[in-house]
Amino acid sequence: MLLYPNKDKFLINKEDCYLILCFCAEWCATCRQYKQKLSILSEQLKKHTFYWIDIEDNYELVGDEDITNFPTLLVQIDEKTVFYGSIDSNIDYLNMIIRTVTNNNKNIATKLPNIWKILEE
Repeated sequence: MLLYPNKDKFLINKEDCYLILCFCAEWCATCRQYKQKLSILSEQLKKHTFYWIDIEDNYELVGDEDITNFPTLLVQIDEKTVFYGSIDSNIDYLNMIIRTVTNNNKNIATKLPNIWKILEE
């Protein structure tokens, strides 16, 4: 299920659950199309938690990060960022990332705020 900040309760207490955030904008036609694909993927991969982050409505989740390309994806495992960057709008690319990242991946530094803390509020 695709979740939305300020609307849905933060649920990530499952074992082997990844937090996947898609940073987009409602005015972006590519984002609107990607949102439909992401929603379908979230239904297929129910053990993970997917959030749709509109960067204009949820600017507090962007912080000092300069997001200029869409979609931009963040994948975290236990608050560790294992993937962060803009990707092609082909949903198979995100599916491949989810299948290949592990907690053994190096932590990726970003200028994003503490996403977990904000979503838990």
